[in-house]
Amino acid sequence: MLRRVPFVLSCAALAVALAGATGIGEAAQELVLPRDSVGTAQLRDGAVTGAKVKDRSLLARDFKQGQLPRGPQGPPGPAGTIEGVAAGGDLAGTYPSPELAGDAVESAQVKDGSLLLADTAVLGGQVRVNPPSVAAHACLSLSAPVRGVEPYDRTLVLPTQNLSSGLFVTQMFNTNTPDRVLFRVCNAMAKAFDTQAGAWAYVVWR
Repeated sequence: MLRRVPFVLSCAALAVALAGATGIGEAAQELVLPRDSVGTAQLRDGAVTGAKVKDRSLLARDFKQGQLPRGPQGPPGPAGTIEGVAAGGDLAGTYPSPELAGDAVESAQVKDGSLLLADTAVLGGQVRVNPPSVAAHACLSLSAPVRGVEPYDRTLVLPTQNLSSGLFVTQMFNTNTPDRVLFRVCNAMAKAFDTQAGAWAYVVWR
């Protein structure tokens, strides 16, 4: 009985081969080799030939890059434009005329010695100041009109050279008075001093 088993299997394989693609053959193949039992892992390299690939079933991505021929060049498209496109990064506004965004430039990006007073100050100029007589070892709190000054602005007032010797000026932080620069004139001497009026310089930062 055992010697008949190889003979029976050989006959079954021959029947499957002869039946081919007929309904009986396909059914027999499923008995011998179950459907979906062969996958990529079971295929040997080079085992699949063109005759075994279904016509028009492959896609462009199935081919190695550069294997498919290029098609003819198409007509040129319309000219592109960036007009009206919002700028990004360190730029603000829209193209074609964006500007540097606020706070985009830092100290390391500014060339040493290149900034002018006008590049940092919001206001600057001269204002006429006529201080009254200042008593010995005393200070007077004064102010001068400067349009555009806002509370909490940082100001610097510089007197002219005709300020009497022994008098000096100190700055005051203005927290509530618009359109005025505040300062003190102090007398370090043992007697009262009166100085001449002059056009004092001022600078305002915000």
